[in-house]
Amino acid sequence: MSNFENMKLLIQEISGTGERTMAISKSFLEFTGSLEEGVFLSQVIYFSDKSSRSDGYFWKSYDEWREHTFMTEYSLRKQVKEKNSFLGKIFK
Repeated sequence: MSNFENMKLLIQEISGTGERTMAISKSFLEFTGSLEEGVFLSQVIYFSDKSSRSDGYFWKSYDEWREHTFMTEYSLRKQVKEKNSFLGKIFK
């Protein structure tokens, strides 16, 4: 691959036109009131739709979550704890 093609691919990836783009709806940010919470919620919904299970359940390690969200493990654990508490109140 030429230097030109390498630079073109790099620019595409940086500018969000590559395959590693993550879009977050403003409605997630407005609903949660936080960028981190909005990112996490957006990714939960995204991956539940990609699950091989019909009920939408899926499993990801904290390393996998960090790879997808660029959030720290501490922040991810906080998000999981808060979402479990929130969902528990809704579905009781």
